[in-house]
Amino acid sequence: MDQITIDIQLNPITDGIKVPEADVSRPDAHAVILGTNGKIKQISMKEAEHLLDQMENCGAGVNLGKSDYIAFYNKEKLFKADGEDYLVGSVLIFHRSGNILKAIPDDEIGDLLEVAMAQMDTLKAGDACFSALRV
Repeated sequence: MDQITIDIQLNPITDGIKVPEADVSRPDAHAVILGTNGKIKQISMKEAEHLLDQMENCGAGVNLGKSDYIAFYNKEKLFKADGEDYLVGSVLIFHRSGNILKAIPDDEIGDLLEVAMAQMDTLKAGDACFSALRV
């Protein structure tokens, strides 16, 4: 495993840090897992990449409203209600810039939740009421 090295000899031309590229990330930016029950979990981009790999054959994505957020979900878990497709469970959310998926900074989590909640509906089956994401 490569080590992080910092060399400061008071020479602006050569001073700097040497970091293995895979280890560089913002500590305040993550992919987000959001449950339709309102629970939220922040994960590293490496963990998120692993989840996307696992969803290769069953995953699909949906934009959250008119935002730059995209939610990935297991399309095998969809169901229809009132002519709409819904998901109960959890989604993996990124900030999308063109075809590039980016981490979500901590200071955007509130905005993300507001956009995601606008796409949730309360459904009823028998005596049970629950939140579901409109996809």
